Amino acid sequence: MTQTSTILTAVMLFLPFAAMAQSTGTVTRAQVRADLIAIEQAGYKPGVQDPDYPAKYQAAEARVAARNAPNQMEGYGVPAAGSSQAGHTGTTGQN
Repeated sequence: MTQTSTILTAVMLFLPFAAMAQSTGTVTRAQVRADLIAIEQAGYKPGVQDPDYPAKYQAAEARVAARNAPNQMEGYGVPAAGSSQAGHTGTTGQN
């Protein structure tokens, strides 16, 4: 192989990985710090060696997401109070 074909092959192999590494937006240092503080306040300790790392981190993220979620009982699409039934209500004595 010539040097040009070697370089071309290397570039072609690298391109899919470079495309996957691109993100849709940039995250600022302040956003990363705010996320870290929120995770720590949810009970996760990032500096501790933890054999249950993924599970505890994901649980802390879920607590943060639940805390940041809007109240589900307000706004558009509020669940109605009471109940509703549809369909056959019973026999009427007629066959």
